[in-house]
Amino acid sequence: MPSPRFQPFLSKTRIERTVRELAGQVDRYARANRISEFCLVCVMDGAFIFCADLARAIETPASIVFVKASSYDGTRSGRLRLSPLPGSIQGRAVLVVDTIYDTGKTVAKVLQEVRKLTTQVSLVLLVEKQGKAAVAPGAAAVETFVGFRIQGDPFLVGYGLDVSGRFRDLPDIRIYSSR
Repeated sequence: MPSPRFQPFLSKTRIERTVRELAGQVDRYARANRISEFCLVCVMDGAFIFCADLARAIETPASIVFVKASSYDGTRSGRLRLSPLPGSIQGRAVLVVDTIYDTGKTVAKVLQEVRKLTTQVSLVLLVEKQGKAAVAPGAAAVETFVGFRIQGDPFLVGYGLDVSGRFRDLPDIRIYSSR
């Protein structure tokens, strides 16, 4: 099996700066909409690092719940599976947190399920792959905050993103290649 290759993509410093900027946007949104507390819905497994960093950076009080989503087998997209959401989000202001908006299927499914429990929903994404998803993230009719909008379809690892559970621990985001 060939060794994986990595190409630098987003540095740790750039990610940290963007998380702080996103936190500021979320806080301004909360103040403008009189939201005194968020319930962060962290899309697992990939968003756990981003969600933790964002939760520490926002000033608006927040609790965190997790929804397990999986749609990849190695580097190949497969069938989307989603765990049930906890009933504790019922009627609360929810901020769905995901690291990457790729095909859009995972976020669309999470938003669909969240909307069954509350009407006050917003979304924060670290990376949006523009032009890849069938539906743009803003089309979900929720306030959407995006850190990086990128072109193309690089397979990204690090900062929570993985290949079969590997490379999540990288402090930056890199383009992965198995060739």
